[in-house]
Amino acid sequence: QEVRAYNDQRVIPVLKEERAQLEKKISRKDRELLASLRTQMKSGHLYGGPAAGKAKNSRAMKDQKADLAKLSKKYKKDIDKIFAGLEPEVNEWNKDLKAIRQKYARDLKAQPKNPRAPQPTQMGNQWLNPERFLLMEPAL
Repeated sequence: QEVRAYNDQRVIPVLKEERAQLEKKISRKDRELLASLRTQMKSGHLYGGPAAGKAKNSRAMKDQKADLAKLSKKYKKDIDKIFAGLEPEVNEWNKDLKAIRQKYARDLKAQPKNPRAPQPTQMGNQWLNPERFLLMEPAL
């Protein structure tokens, strides 16, 4: 999809560079915790996962989400500073992504709607979430 390609080519590389700058400010212990959380996320255990054993792991998932929230709070000032510095790029990305979504909006109107799903022209950039930003792999 065009939105995904745009994010892969224009948004994610910039965010990964900024994430690498933040990496220098994160303590070794916190980097290890983030690496562990990333691994769990990739295996599907941080934000849900296989239904089997889900109840058994629910406490662990809550703890992992709490750890991530603590890290997000701890580095909030640094993350906010990065996001503030990216404001011109974010405005450009949002404008471009809105144009891409509107290009396909007519096709999507013909499809049945899920009332709980955000409409294509209303979706924001999910990467500008402090917790997701922390979980992002920094550029090397």
